[in-house]
Amino acid sequence: MVQVLVVDDRPDVRLSFLYMLQAIGYDVAEACDGYTALEYMQSKPVDVLLTDLFMPGMDGVGLVETVINTPRRRPALVVMTGEPPSKTSRRLEAARRLGVQVLEKPITRDQLESAIKRAAQGLPAATAGRK
Repeated sequence: MVQVLVVDDRPDVRLSFLYMLQAIGYDVAEACDGYTALEYMQSKPVDVLLTDLFMPGMDGVGLVETVINTPRRRPALVVMTGEPPSKTSRRLEAARRLGVQVLEKPITRDQLESAIKRAAQGLPAATAGRK
C-alpha cells in the first residue's frame, strides 16, 4: 500500500486531504509542519510527500529541498498551494525547477488521486489548475 504523508499547518485542510486519500485507499499520515514531517520520515517510510507551499517555519519548498538533499530513499513529491499566483510565483518556480508536481487549491478528489497516482508511479510532474 502506498504511504502518503500530508503536511499542512491548517488542521482542517490536513484532515480534508487525509479523509480523501483514505477513501481512495491510501495509507495516510499527517504532519503540521516541515520539521514534524522530517521527524516522521526518519522513523517511517513515505512513498509520497504532499506538502503545502506556505507554512510557518519551514515552508514547502524548504521541506522539498531538504528531502531531496537527504541521502536515503526519497519519496515522490507533490506541492499544493491556495495562495494567488502573485504571491507564489517565486516559490512555485522553485518547486517546478526541482521537478515537483504542483496542485492549486481548491483541489478536487480526482485531481488529488491523479497527482498521487502519478507521483507514486514515478511519472513526470504535471500541474493541475484551479477548477
